[in-house]
Amino acid sequence: FCLQVAEIEAGVRPPVMKVGELSTRRDITDIRDSAPVIVQLADLGVPGEAYNMASQKTVRMSDLLDIILSLSTRKDIKIEKDPSRLRAYDEKVLLGDNTKIRNLTGWVPKPHLESTVADILDFWRGEVSIRYHR
Repeated sequence: FCLQVAEIEAGVRPPVMKVGELSTRRDITDIRDSAPVIVQLADLGVPGEAYNMASQKTVRMSDLLDIILSLSTRKDIKIEKDPSRLRAYDEKVLLGDNTKIRNLTGWVPKPHLESTVADILDFWRGEVSIRYHR
């Protein structure tokens, strides 16, 4: 989503976002929050064990898109469902259980979706500026 918005803002894409299913819910973490725990796992984790890096909260994709659009400099962006972005089977909810990693490391996720999204959008604005010399 953020790449499309950055391209629209730069004028290299028409103000129409192509999206898939927006009713699905996903568990989202910020790598800046979870990376130190991944490093801890190198010392504390049991080789071969699986650990879920999860916030244990879900975000509806339509809500995520709303956050991104609220941060855009363009207020005329239209949303268009793109059949090529729809999956034959799409999990309605993907929610991770981080109990094992929390018990092992003491990690408590500190999700701040708005700042994560703002940073990702700013990253793509920079990339688009480089790619298109804008």
